[in-house]
Amino acid sequence: MLAYAPSAAGAVPIMSTVEKEWHWLLQNHVPYKLTLIARLLDQLIAILRSKDVTTCPISGDLIRGFITLAGPRIIKSELMLRIPQKGTTLTKVAVNPAAPLLLPQLTEFDAFLTQIRSAVADGQALLAGALLGTGDSAARAAAAAAGGAAAAFVPSRVLPPDDVTRAVRTLCAHAERAVPLLDAPDPLARFPYQACRGAVHFQPPLPDELCVEFCVTQREYLAVRATHVAFRSDPSAAAAASGPNALFKDIRNQLLSGLTGGSSSSSASAASAFAAAAAASGHGGGAAANGRGGMDAAAAGPTHERLPTLYKGRPYSVVENIQTNVASPMLARIDALWNEALHEIRALNDKVLVLRRLDTIYA
Repeated sequence: MLAYAPSAAGAVPIMSTVEKEWHWLLQNHVPYKLTLIARLLDQLIAILRSKDVTTCPISGDLIRGFITLAGPRIIKSELMLRIPQKGTTLTKVAVNPAAPLLLPQLTEFDAFLTQIRSAVADGQALLAGALLGTGDSAARAAAAAAGGAAAAFVPSRVLPPDDVTRAVRTLCAHAERAVPLLDAPDPLARFPYQACRGAVHFQPPLPDELCVEFCVTQREYLAVRATHVAFRSDPSAAAAASGPNALFKDIRNQLLSGLTGGSSSSSASAASAFAAAAAASGHGGGAAANGRGGMDAAAAGPTHERLPTLYKGRPYSVVENIQTNVASPMLARIDALWNEALHEIRALNDKVLVLRRLDTIYA
């Protein structure tokens, strides 16, 4: 806040400065930034829709093999799983090349990028209309009579600041909605809320008691999670497991805390506690983490306190849950481009909003 009330004469230079800033912003800065953002988005969309193949090797203790990606599709994968419950026996899992697996996070991210790109195009069209003089004909005539390059554009009359602010805010809103997509998958789209897609996408088909899932996590990693379940023949077990269990909730919160912190020791102790609580609650089983942790914390988020009591229509208990995260060059490239585009969008939004507030204060 100003310490004194400016005189009318003193307000003229301030108002003139704001007008000049708007002039520079609309004629130079915003068009340049929108062009830069459009180029980054086009590169992102091209990567997501590309047919170029990248292979990610996996060499963990519990999961070994490779995953081959082409855009959002897993076109080939051969994995050897060592489920601790089965001892030294290895389980082979292979993606059917005739039925590639889609990564829903990447397809949804592609759809959001299309919306963001459309918002950029709308902003460019808005500015182009002003720069080409499709707005106020009287302002165009006055600018032409005055002469000079600076007089060829009259932003305060041809293009109202509110229109620019609205266009940039719309662009930023679309971008912010896409931010969490690649951090972690939607828990409701995974086991045990959804049955594993093993009949079509895996060859040979997965056994009923095994669920293998792929997802994007931490933006640049591809997570592989294998869950081994045991089906129970007694339907009454489902009813017994459906009620809330205070011990189960408390220990699961400890597990979440350990996984979120990224410490292997805390994750191991939390996993042991979780196994004990799960046995008491009727869900049974243990968990073995392989690679960088964090995904199980998202999958068992605190907003979903009650797990389904049926899997594939049958009462079940989780026996083993193993996971590994593998770095993907394609996802790393997407992450780098997206971070740059998001930074430019946020910076442009901040600059326009600050200038709009100044314009309102000194109008």
